[in-house]
Amino acid sequence: MKEKVPHDALIKRMLEEPGFPKEFFDTLLPVSLTQHLKWESLKQSPTSFVDEELKQHFSDAFFEVELNLASQKRNLQIALLIEHKSSPDKFVVLQLMRYLLQAYLHQIKGNKRPKRLIPILPLVVYHGNSGWKAKNFAALFGDGFEDFSAYFPELPFLFYNINQLSDEEIFAIEYTMMRALWLTHKYSHDSNLLFLYIGKIAEIFIDGNMPAALLVYVSKALGNNFTKEQILAQITPAMATKFKSFYDKLIDEGIEKGIEKGIEMGMEKGMEKGMKKGME
Repeated sequence: MKEKVPHDALIKRMLEEPGFPKEFFDTLLPVSLTQHLKWESLKQSPTSFVDEELKQHFSDAFFEVELNLASQKRNLQIALLIEHKSSPDKFVVLQLMRYLLQAYLHQIKGNKRPKRLIPILPLVVYHGNSGWKAKNFAALFGDGFEDFSAYFPELPFLFYNINQLSDEEIFAIEYTMMRALWLTHKYSHDSNLLFLYIGKIAEIFIDGNMPAALLVYVSKALGNNFTKEQILAQITPAMATKFKSFYDKLIDEGIEKGIEKGIEMGMEKGMEKGMKKGME
């Protein structure tokens, strides 16, 4: 039986890495938006708008950032919602609508209601192995309702399909951690191709940083198809020593199970508990 790979929670865990959120949004958002963002103000919101039923669909990665617009005399804010999909979901737009409604209602909750709402920008990231383009709300009804479409709610959202990126486009990404993440996601469904790109993924060691969650994800995606020696043979000698030391610490000491559990929990507290459990 193939071991379950924690696809859906990895991006959320990576977004907890220092400095990674800026890389993530700077890579995915269009320049027309990023040019207005005050990166120094980017922070993850501790507030969750997801109820128990919705938690099975959303990883609840929610960020806030200030805007700096020349046309405004005041600082504005925008919220960024990330939803990650590893398989097509026809009704993702309904999930987004439900989440956004809860988030906007939260803004007007209480006695002191704001004069203006803070806009929320939804972003869907997909890396499944089948072609999929998330559709808008009107597309859910099919043909024959054109005269009624003016009364359908509209919800534009950014859609990012990792599998549509060529290897050249991924290698052109400036940030090594983003390149590593996209390569692992793109080839997570094909362990043979993922194995061939281990050397490129390990380039993240050049920056002196290799998130444990990413290495655990790669090891799960590779399964038992390759030995540690085969993996190390794909990496340049300069990086292989660091990789082996890190790999041994995670895998051989049993921390892997704890980190995987932490990825599934998705919270730092869960990571601590998971690592403790893995060590035990």
